[in-house]
Amino acid sequence: MTSLDPEVYGTLLPAELLCMIIEMLKIEDGTLRSSLSILGLALLSRWHYDVVSEWASCAINKELCSNSYLKAPFLPQQMTRLTIICKHLGWICAYCNNKARHPSWRGEFGTSLRLCHACEPVYMPKISLSRIKSIFDFAPGIDGVSLLELLNPFRSGITAENVVMQNGIVEQVIRERFYRWDEIQRLVSEDTTETKAHLRLRTEPNEDFSSEEYCLTSHGNETNKSAEAFPRFHLLIEASNNGGMNVRGRDTYHPHITDLLLLQEFRYRFDPTWHPETSEEPNLAEYVHFVTPWANADNWNNRPWSMQNFPKAPRSAFIFPKFKNLEERKADPAYHEYQSTCAKIRALFKAFPGILRAPGVWRRCMRRVTIGDAVKIAAGGRKKWRGVPSFNFEFQLRKRDGDYDIEFVSGGNRKLEFVACPESFRIETQGEHWQANIVGVRGDQVYTLSKSWYTKQDYFGRFELCEMDELLQET
Repeated sequence: MTSLDPEVYGTLLPAELLCMIIEMLKIEDGTLRSSLSILGLALLSRWHYDVVSEWASCAINKELCSNSYLKAPFLPQQMTRLTIICKHLGWICAYCNNKARHPSWRGEFGTSLRLCHACEPVYMPKISLSRIKSIFDFAPGIDGVSLLELLNPFRSGITAENVVMQNGIVEQVIRERFYRWDEIQRLVSEDTTETKAHLRLRTEPNEDFSSEEYCLTSHGNETNKSAEAFPRFHLLIEASNNGGMNVRGRDTYHPHITDLLLLQEFRYRFDPTWHPETSEEPNLAEYVHFVTPWANADNWNNRPWSMQNFPKAPRSAFIFPKFKNLEERKADPAYHEYQSTCAKIRALFKAFPGILRAPGVWRRCMRRVTIGDAVKIAAGGRKKWRGVPSFNFEFQLRKRDGDYDIEFVSGGNRKLEFVACPESFRIETQGEHWQANIVGVRGDQVYTLSKSWYTKQDYFGRFELCEMDELLQET
């Protein structure tokens, strides 16, 4: 090993003092600041690199969370200890360069690895006991109880009750057991004539989407025919939980609150300048700063953090239409497309840190162009772009409780009035609620106005929208 004597490299800073500085920099707040600071020290000189690498090796061995990287399956062998500790502290996915799930989710519950939304279902797919029972037959002489005894030596099941508490989602407590699919697959045979298998696939292949194909373990063994259902549902849950909001009330958030949470989630995943909120109250001023350039009819539906434009986590269909091993799951085109999209967005932020406030540049970059061409467009747009802050602006948003999509109504440099409910509002049942917000800025003051409507049935059985007697203002 290279000598750690500082005099050999012409520096008088003792290694012990450098290690103390590194320990002070080791802060886990979900940002890249700690990782970049430690990496910056390592790049000062060969001596600094050796000292920081030695410190990283000791830190990994001392901490259980980072120590799990040494035992994790499928990790690249060439990954150094310094790489591991920097990824761990920066909440970077262990298998790729995406941001891992938000710190509030505490890592993959089997290994504590910090994984992104695409790599967890690809590298660590899980199957619940209820799904095993619903699509497999047990071999003769094996029932549910003996199956548990059979599976425990391979992988101890983890109850969804713990997952719910760990992820901060307290919707329901389900006593469900989950197992690593790659270990359960050893017990399964696709051949119904196979006599050695402990489990035999009995159901016909189907096109339904399973919650477990997205590692949505808080809702085990649920299916939906829509490809959008689980990614959209999980995105809103994560954005709400990561924003410190009550997840149970997500369907009744005001329109601007839902949009603000999605913006924060998008910035956490891609914007290196993101930092956690210092207040429990949503940062309305920061939201207005980013949303104002998009608050018009032409740009609203193209804002990158909207539900329909957010990069969708790929489905990891590891059972239907066929059993898939790791290499087959990694080769899935949807996985590669997600990784490519995320890599492009990260590159755009690096080339143009303020690109979220430049709708025209963003839209040109996100067309079907290569990452290299998109970076050139972003770099060129950065030179020409001049942000003009708005000190006198209002815009109105609207949504129905339970819907994910937020409708832009109007905006401009003028005082707005709430638009009367149009007859085109979809009325399906009695008791539906629609909410609208006017978000505005006047000088240094940022404020919102809120109004609601509800549906009721008249004497003849017809539904109509009625205005609620409320007008709330928040500053």
